[in-house]
Parts: sequence; structure tokens; C-alpha cells
Amino acid sequence: MWASCYYRPENETLYRSNTNWNRSIVFWYKDKKIKCKISFHSTKGIPILWCKDKYKRMLPMAIYHSICEIFSISPIIQIKFDMSRLSEFPDTNEIDNVITGCRDKDQIEEFLKNVIIRNATQLWLGSCQLSVDSVILSLEHALFWSPKWLIKEHLISFRGQTALFVDPRTIGTDDLIDFILHWQQGKNMKLESLVIILNDYEPLKFDKEKVFEKLDANPWNPERRAGRFKKSTA
Repeated sequence: MWASCYYRPENETLYRSNTNWNRSIVFWYKDKKIKCKISFHSTKGIPILWCKDKYKRMLPMAIYHSICEIFSISPIIQIKFDMSRLSEFPDTNEIDNVITGCRDKDQIEEFLKNVIIRNATQLWLGSCQLSVDSVILSLEHALFWSPKWLIKEHLISFRGQTALFVDPRTIGTDDLIDFILHWQQGKNMKLESLVIILNDYEPLKFDKEKVFEKLDANPWNPERRAGRFKKSTA
């Protein structure tokens, strides 16, 4: 937990509950020396690091890299955050995995233009309208929660390797067929897998028989090939 060493009304209780200000620790990050005082939460017992405001975005990365160095592990940066607190986002422009959500797609798009995501992204975008040219559809490995905005054009325009859409509301059987036909024609060679999961939203169902008929397909036969699709791990 981080707290400013300068006076903040919201930190008053944390400050007054500490009886020992002699404990301290020093971190280094990007050639910056970050000196912190240490206290402990009076009820939760978790450590609280007090430092200057200018280091609040550096401190998470400094702690993380120190842990990696101590235990000799390769750094894998995974961040879960709220877009409303973007000003506190850790001081890094490269992330391995990220989880976030926001009703303002413009804010997320701007964020994605300034940050490199090396692996997977989980996004919740509410009911916003998403352009088929959006940078969001260029994420390499994406999971979209409740994509109420999803239409056929988004499936066809996805430019990453893998996508998972959980609980969409506006996609139908004909949309699914058109997407698969487009994919079969080799018009998206980069895409490896795309999964749509329907939850308990009754009005939305896929007509399996119609899909099989239009695609001239047969049910999966485990005697002819493996019963599971083995995809490469990201």
C-alpha cells in the first residue's frame, strides 16, 4: 500500500496510528533513488510505504523489479486497474497482461496507443459503439466481457491472433456464418482462434443446424481427429 508523505486528509488515520517512523527502505528505479518510510496498517497489518508524490507511479515498478531481482525471476508485468485512476498507472509503457474497463472507449484507445501489451488483454467497454478501425481490435490476445457493442463487422475486422467474446448481445447465427465464410476464404491469415461464449441470455441462441448446413459441415468426429483443439499457448 502506498501513501503520500505529504499531508492528505484521507491519510490522517494511517498517519496517526503509526508510532514508529524509524523504519525505512530505499528503492532504485530508472536511476532514481526512492526513499520510503514504512508503517503498518493498524487492522490489516499490511505494510504502508510513504514516499513523495512524484514517485507514486515509479514505486510499484521499483518494488516489482526488486522482487524479481531478489528471487532471480524473469519479470512478467501484469496489471489490473481502473481507467478512472489512469493518472496513477505505473511508470511503464510495456505490459505483458492487463485487465481494465471503461465506458469511455476514446480513453482506452488513447491508452493502448501509448502502451505496448506483449500478451493478453481483458476489457470491459460497456455499451459503447466501437469502430471497426479501432486499435482495440488490433490486440494480439483479447478477452472482451459483455461486449454489447459486438456486430459481425467487428468479428471480420479483428486483427489479432486470438479473441474471446463472453456474453455478447447483438450477434446472430447469420453473422456467425458470414464471419466463418470470410475466414475460410483466407482473408484473415493472422487469426488463430475466435471464441464466442453465450451465457444465460435467452433471446440469443445460435442455430447449430443452420450453421452446419450453410458451411456444409459435420459434427466433430473424435475417431478421425483429436477430441480437443490444441492451440499454441500465448
